Amino acid sequence: VMKLPLQEDNVSRNTSAEVVRDFLIFEMFSALRRNEVLKMKWSDIDFKNHSFTIEDTKNNQSHSLPLNFKLDEVLERRKNDSGNPYIFQGFKPNGHLHPPKRQLERARELCGGHFTNHDIRRTFETSANRLGLSNYTLNKLVNHKDSTDITGRYIVLDIEELREPMKMIAEELWSQING
Repeated sequence: VMKLPLQEDNVSRNTSAEVVRDFLIFEMFSALRRNEVLKMKWSDIDFKNHSFTIEDTKNNQSHSLPLNFKLDEVLERRKNDSGNPYIFQGFKPNGHLHPPKRQLERARELCGGHFTNHDIRRTFETSANRLGLSNYTLNKLVNHKDSTDITGRYIVLDIEELREPMKMIAEELWSQING
């Protein structure tokens, strides 16, 4: 499992670094694609049901997932960003964060190796696989569609059935980061 410098002491105290850190954490612990995280709005979060929904996805199907403890922490830190509809706000008023190339380069230096945003997503998938989760559960969590898998089309997993796998993966990722 790839280790990113996500602990508080590895991030300088400036706002930009904190937003990027939280963006990377959210990306890793949600398995969303980079642009799905960058464009997330507060209106995508359902605090009552402890979940979120992304409407604008790569496969053009809305994607709902339960929150886990790391996503909760990020949302708690970000909620102080008053007035901006985006969770990960950019430098322009009411704008979202854009791909943080410079900050990612710094994170790569701290890690001592090269990684991409897709590697972060792959880390989530690898952890799910290590935990023995079914391919159907994993595909639902990462919003993959397999048009050749007839059986998978008939298996419906609702958000409540994804809550425990999401929690397990978050705990596994966090133990790897702190291990």
